[in-house]
Amino acid sequence: MAQNNSEKTYKILESKRQLKVTIPIVLANSIGLKKGDEITWIMEHGELVMRKVK
Repeated sequence: MAQNNSEKTYKILESKRQLKVTIPIVLANSIGLKKGDEITWIMEHGELVMRKVK
């Protein structure tokens, strides 16, 4: 998949038997995430989708 100017690549880190994805605060704020929020990742129509847990 070709990357356009709006796409960013993020590194996945391993910590205490979990994988962690770190995203910039600006991006988190733009989608309404804050420290301590929980999200789920699912595959939808071949795409990885992030959803906030309410």
